[in-house]
Amino acid sequence: MPPPGPCELTAPIALGRLLAGLWVAALGALAPVVLLVIGEPVGGAAGGLLFTVLGLAFALGRRGAVVDAASGTVTIWWGVWVPIGRKRRPLGQPSHVTLSREVHGSGRSRVVVHALRLHGAGVAGGDQIELVAPQRYEAARRSAEKLARYCGVAMHDSSSGTLVVREASSLDQPLRERLWRERGGAPAPSPTPPGRLVVRQDGDETLCVLPPEGLHMQHGFMILAILIALAGVLQIWGGVSAQAQGPIWLRYAVPGGLLLPLLLFAARLAGAAAGRVTVRFSHRGLSLRGWGLLGRTQRISVEAIEELTVVEPAQGGLWSPAGSGHLVARSDERTLVLGLGLREDELRWLYDAICHALASTAFGYSDDRAGGPA
Repeated sequence: MPPPGPCELTAPIALGRLLAGLWVAALGALAPVVLLVIGEPVGGAAGGLLFTVLGLAFALGRRGAVVDAASGTVTIWWGVWVPIGRKRRPLGQPSHVTLSREVHGSGRSRVVVHALRLHGAGVAGGDQIELVAPQRYEAARRSAEKLARYCGVAMHDSSSGTLVVREASSLDQPLRERLWRERGGAPAPSPTPPGRLVVRQDGDETLCVLPPEGLHMQHGFMILAILIALAGVLQIWGGVSAQAQGPIWLRYAVPGGLLLPLLLFAARLAGAAAGRVTVRFSHRGLSLRGWGLLGRTQRISVEAIEELTVVEPAQGGLWSPAGSGHLVARSDERTLVLGLGLREDELRWLYDAICHALASTAFGYSDDRAGGPA
């Protein structure tokens, strides 16, 4: 029996796209005002009006999908805030839902998205169809889970670099609950952590200080970009000072505004080279504290954590050092990436320790069976 009502999916408007479109629209709307001020005919503002329309269309353009099991159809729609065009395709026999991290477009229009596809025999007249592709992972994940539950099929999520398969019946279940149902809990890790991990107890929490990520080729390109940009800023600063025109604050405001992003990049590099990230975990959840003044604390409660995945170390290359595996903790609202640059034995120990702590108090089981944090 098909589920009641259709499953509606909509990709939210990306903030960057919204701001860029509104900026173009504002420039177009400003054209008639400028023409009036300089005394030119306002009739020449048709181009500005076109810019306004195109900017609003870009900012508010959306795409969505409606999967209707009752009618056996998949409808893809697109429009500006509200649907304008539609294309209907056959639903077929869905087998699974996939979620993957992809790059759409080329050159300056390249954008990273999380594509949601429905697979199966006869789906859209073939074997798969892309439904929505939000830029934010959390939005894509919620849509993927919603569709998988509606169709009663598994969700295959490869967006972290490691394939994670979740059956429809286990979606939205906390990791802690699944650990008990599937494994009978989580075993304690080795009492002696690998040498680079600094571990201690802070009350009922385990505190683990991770070693620095380390610098690699990607950071080398960042350093080169900073040096080139810094040279440009110094040249602008020298030109403004030489002219000595305008208020004195203007001589420092423009170069200072250009210098601020460079300082943020420099702080990122310093954090990768020497910064240590602090991870806290217990039966209440997981938290991650970044390095330095720019570091912030991110938390996921034990009831919200649905996945903890070990992303296997890569072979190394242009953008990542050899052995740069990591852990990914996910909920419907937040994604935490931790352990960048750790060795495989360090990742496994941290994974086991976090799972053991999260499962130390589980529904229907006593604390003494789980044993508490290591």
